[in-house]
Amino acid sequence: MTDTLLNKISKSSNNTIITDAWLTGQTGEIVDIKGDYVFRFIDFIDNGELRHKHTTEESKLTCPIVATGLVGFWLHRKDDIGIKDIFEAYFKFRLEQYVSAHKYDDDAWERDLQKEFICHHHIPSEKNLIKESKALFAYITESDQKKLISVSSNYLKFARAKRKELYPPNHPANRIIEDAFLDAYRMGGPAYECMEWMRIEYDMPNMGPHWHKSGKTRKELLTGKWKNHHDSFIPEYVTEEYEDFDDGVLMYTDGGLMDEINENLKNYSTYDDRVRYIISLLQPFKEFAAAFNSKEQTDERKRAIERCRNEMKSWENVADDAVDELTGEPLEASKQIEACKSFIDKYEQDIKYWKTVEDDFFWLAQHGLGAGKYRTFRCEVNDKMCKCLGRWWSLMITFSRRLAAVILTYGIKLMDIQEQCGIYLNWHFMITDYVDHKFITSIDHAKKLLTDIENNKRKEIGEKLFKSNEEFDAWNYTCGLIRNAQKRIVLVDGYIDERILSLLTKREANVTATIYSRYNETIKTDIEKYNKQYSPIEYIQFSKAVHDRFLIIDDVVYHMGASVKDMGKSLCAVTKMNITPQEIIDNVTK
Repeated sequence: MTDTLLNKISKSSNNTIITDAWLTGQTGEIVDIKGDYVFRFIDFIDNGELRHKHTTEESKLTCPIVATGLVGFWLHRKDDIGIKDIFEAYFKFRLEQYVSAHKYDDDAWERDLQKEFICHHHIPSEKNLIKESKALFAYITESDQKKLISVSSNYLKFARAKRKELYPPNHPANRIIEDAFLDAYRMGGPAYECMEWMRIEYDMPNMGPHWHKSGKTRKELLTGKWKNHHDSFIPEYVTEEYEDFDDGVLMYTDGGLMDEINENLKNYSTYDDRVRYIISLLQPFKEFAAAFNSKEQTDERKRAIERCRNEMKSWENVADDAVDELTGEPLEASKQIEACKSFIDKYEQDIKYWKTVEDDFFWLAQHGLGAGKYRTFRCEVNDKMCKCLGRWWSLMITFSRRLAAVILTYGIKLMDIQEQCGIYLNWHFMITDYVDHKFITSIDHAKKLLTDIENNKRKEIGEKLFKSNEEFDAWNYTCGLIRNAQKRIVLVDGYIDERILSLLTKREANVTATIYSRYNETIKTDIEKYNKQYSPIEYIQFSKAVHDRFLIIDDVVYHMGASVKDMGKSLCAVTKMNITPQEIIDNVTK
């Protein structure tokens, strides 16, 4: 059998080759009848004597199309010019074709037809034409098929490169490389879609399977276009982006990514501004990283378990025949206790489930990297998608190490930032991980920087000034104080509302909370409802007039220039005081 049958495909009806060599076993010709780069298979009658089955052009045009688009264009030009010239010529041909087809549209005057074609129309359209051209595969050899696949995939790379060249992404000048890299991990990016595909394919939903009652996996629930989207579109999209993704910006010392991040860090003059910028770098990884490390989710479930246990304790003191004072309805304490137990069981299942999912994702990634085969997965896996997942995971880990090195030179530890925002790209750093041979040149250099951070560890902020309209910054700052509490939180504030209760949900489950405030029936009712669901808050009314506001975190007293709920609306300050908490409490209660 010949290695190629491509030379038997005819460019025009004037010079055709009729043969029975096609792998279908049929006798006929593959020809471009009209010279429009559309090839059809024209079958002949062969019963000892070849006879035309289709004697008119009209009849021939009813025969099946086997090649069109780029494939048809390449079949015409492959022997005449080089591949780059073919790609350039075809791109120009299709652009002119699109503009010609739409230039008389009523709204053409306000449309950029070239941009429309290049950015939105061409690549999706060409993918469909390439799929249509796979009909030719039935007639030609395996080596021919591989050749057409290579030509097609390279043209799509060419088209994507052309799109970037002519219409580059509209990013700020100082975040071009950064955003191009991070876009892979944002929703809709190839890393994100690869992770989501894994969740669906191997039934690893974000919530544990016990939370839905259908009895079907996520993949089994897919139908119609959504099933096709999962089975065909996503693997193709992820693979293409995997092949085109430029990891050199990260992997090479002179790649540019870390230099760009370093320059951006220089532009921020304060520690807090730099931290906010670093968190913005971590944010795109949130969903992808959570697949490999569910600490944030499991910690939330642990807090929920603690709240349920506290609620159970409160119901244990309620008689079974007790009724609601307002409605007269039975409270049914025993049912409430059973409900709490049920939720605790679900939350504990979630924690176990997420640990299993972590292990599975890690194995899938390692399998894609060529490791991890010591373990048998619970089903047959898609090696190509595992390869993609492994690479995206590996790049995330590498990025975390490069980023950790850069920000360490600014006196910031990446692990501290991860703890602060709950996004864990990497959950363990060895001293060697900080040595990138550019920003940190040696282990001794890394050790010195880490020691300096520990020696100058930022303690509670002594003073903080918030300008007018900095409400979010003030709220975020106060949230940080609440989260840092290890033992107790005491708020002395005459003007509070339900926002304070929302703030206190951010404390650790074992941290007590006490509020000293003016008489307020509404907030008392809100706190009663809050205490039924969350770790309880003690509410104490002022015994005397109190003008200022104070926030006590463990043994540290902060003087608040405004009520916590109003911080940042106008100019105000927070000051750390050199007095004991008891001095404040005694003067409030005496």
